[in-house]
Amino acid sequence: MTRDPSQMPSADEAAAVLLEVLEELTAELHPHRTRSRAIALTDSLDRDLGLDSLSRVELLARVEKKLRVRIPEEKFVEAETPQQLLDELFAAGKAARGDTVHTAASVAAGDVDPVPGDANTLVDVLMWHVRAHPDRVHVQFYADEGDGETLTYGQLGDGAAGVAAGLQHRGLHKGDAVAIMLPTSKEYFFSFMGILMAGGTPVPIYPPVRKSQIEDHLRRHQAILGNCRVTTLITIP
Repeated sequence: MTRDPSQMPSADEAAAVLLEVLEELTAELHPHRTRSRAIALTDSLDRDLGLDSLSRVELLARVEKKLRVRIPEEKFVEAETPQQLLDELFAAGKAARGDTVHTAASVAAGDVDPVPGDANTLVDVLMWHVRAHPDRVHVQFYADEGDGETLTYGQLGDGAAGVAAGLQHRGLHKGDAVAIMLPTSKEYFFSFMGILMAGGTPVPIYPPVRKSQIEDHLRRHQAILGNCRVTTLITIP
């Protein structure tokens, strides 16, 4: 599709791209499923197309890349049909533009500290960064408006230590698997590194699209949790 990247796509262009992406994605996810007709804008994303939480995130990434338009993730994942996805796209009202990758704060050449050559684990690497430059930004979170909040190495070290202490207080043993079902957030990073600090093994699973789906979501992940012998699950209240 060739157009001025500063302009929103037309409704017909957006619909054609969305349906094309849906056809490609569902074919990859369900290679043995035979469809008797093309995907329609009124199809159910869950029931007809079989898109779970993780699949929707992949769909969002592909649609944004194709259309060069940013779509609020929380609105995107709540949609029930392709038509509702299109409605949310145009409701955003943003001019299409190339993808912007948010990275940690830039460090001028010559101001970069030596690498942690003696580190053997991720925790070792983190603690080296905490000692070397605790105020340096490690993660900048994407936001639909503005630059998004940041997480420094010092904040990550403190947050992870708090999670590690909490897990050990609850009886976590070395090597125990701990599942993390959280959206992208500071709490996710605190949990992942905290589990490692406590001697556990993190098992990330994607959170459900909506809170009302949590029972079905956990049922789907039951085999994963069982195979990993998960003893603890960190999730939203």
